[in-house]
Amino acid sequence: MKRMRTAVIAAVLLGVLAVGAAAASGIQQIIADLRPDITVEVDGMARTMTDKNGKTVYPISYEGTTYLPVRALGEILGQTVEWDSATQTVILTEKVLEPAALYPTVDDLEKGMTRSEKAIDGLTPASTYMERAKQYAALVGDLDDLRAGLDALVEETNSDFSAGKLTLAEFNDLNSRLGKVDVRLKDAYTDLETKTIADETGKLTAYQISANNLTELESAMTELEKAIESFKPAPTTVEQAQSYAALSLRLENLYEQISTRYKTINDDYIQNRITTSEYNSLNSRANSLDTRAKDARANLEEKNAASGTAYQVADAVIKELESRTAALEQEVRDLKPSQDYIERVKEYLAIEEKFSALSKDISSEYSIINDDLRQGRTSYSEYNSLNSRLGGLDTRVKNARADLKEKMFQGEWEDPDDDPVTPGGSYDDYVNQINILAGRIADLAEKIWTDGWKNGQQLIQDLKALDQECENLEDALENAYKQSKLTKSEYRSLESMLDQAEDRADDAMDYLEDLLDWDDDDDDDDWWNYHDRWGWNNGHDNGWHRGWYKDHWDDWDDWDD
Repeated sequence: MKRMRTAVIAAVLLGVLAVGAAAASGIQQIIADLRPDITVEVDGMARTMTDKNGKTVYPISYEGTTYLPVRALGEILGQTVEWDSATQTVILTEKVLEPAALYPTVDDLEKGMTRSEKAIDGLTPASTYMERAKQYAALVGDLDDLRAGLDALVEETNSDFSAGKLTLAEFNDLNSRLGKVDVRLKDAYTDLETKTIADETGKLTAYQISANNLTELESAMTELEKAIESFKPAPTTVEQAQSYAALSLRLENLYEQISTRYKTINDDYIQNRITTSEYNSLNSRANSLDTRAKDARANLEEKNAASGTAYQVADAVIKELESRTAALEQEVRDLKPSQDYIERVKEYLAIEEKFSALSKDISSEYSIINDDLRQGRTSYSEYNSLNSRLGGLDTRVKNARADLKEKMFQGEWEDPDDDPVTPGGSYDDYVNQINILAGRIADLAEKIWTDGWKNGQQLIQDLKALDQECENLEDALENAYKQSKLTKSEYRSLESMLDQAEDRADDAMDYLEDLLDWDDDDDDDDWWNYHDRWGWNNGHDNGWHRGWYKDHWDDWDDWDD
């Protein structure tokens, strides 16, 4: 539910971009070469890089390294580029375009058609049917996008002519060009099929496909069984937990593949793609794999239990994480930044790398304690205790990283976009806004509990709307902090309160998606996805999970207190 974003630390790049401008206090000026002679190509096409105002920008060279403007390059690669001055971070977010946006004009459509034709013409058919099918799949998506773009342009052209925006001559010209693209597109589909899937030489039968897949799964199972057999206590509890989690995840993924193959075999039999004898043979092998997977799970759990109960192991892991966090906090407090800007950047990146590794381990432990709860290896009170400690570590790491940036670069970076910021309110105003928003989330959560089965679609839309309000409020807080309307401690306090509200909305969304049996690609929060997978349901049915969520939602009513 929260925005998924890829963050790139802009330390060195932004320092270099200070060249030729009045550098902020403390930033070291350098001499670099502007390189308009360097051409940037993407997918074989030369591209012109521009800033947000459309002005052409060029690469620069400094001490043997070429630097590209991150905004210009990001947009060329189809990314939305943002600058967060509060955390001094460049944010790249993947931008998914609809086919109509990919080909907004007939010129764009014709160029796209030419690229696809060249790709098909240059295709050398693979020797096996399976590889030829992959070749087909790799290129047919572009043709499908061209078809959607063509249809959109035909509709737009007809609409513009009807509205009097095009003369008859202009309409006929565009219509003729679109008609030619349509013919070329049909020919391209035919040529691609002829070169690839039309040639069924070596095409496997449904039985052969399943048999080959089962052979691969059997090999993977053998390797995993060996890995579990050699599993032994690691030097530290963190490494122990991570080793266990890695094996558990491999086993889980393998079991998913076995389940998928079961479904395929049954479907092939129902559709008469395999005979009864073939079905029996394949089903027997799948059953054997299923048994081996369950035995492997039992073996892994038994070996891991030798290190203590799940709670004891998690407790020891978190103690190590707490120790590492305290050490990094002390390192930041004791740090005396270099007077040389480049050296300061190096110091910053070295410590930031430690924070990144720590954050990764904390995130991994979150997944482990969630899985322990799902599998019934920890009680609810044990889980809540562990989860609370990890949440505290998250906050401490976030604050320490902010302290590090402020200590190393306080006031020395400017927002490269120079975007105006919107006015924010006072601290008390924001507290009130967050409390109101949290109350509305709690009310909606209660409604989900009572009406989730029958009004799921509408409730999900309501949750998404509240999530958008959270994001808008988050942006307002950042703007207020940038304008010094909030102190650092006030900003962090408000941000923490808003994170709690967003987490409650996330939990509500996870509950709804599980309730409606939606595939949300978020197994970490699918509280009953693992129900009875290994034959250990421990009474954890949907009613149990509903009760777990209800208990948490009842607690939310007291959140404002």
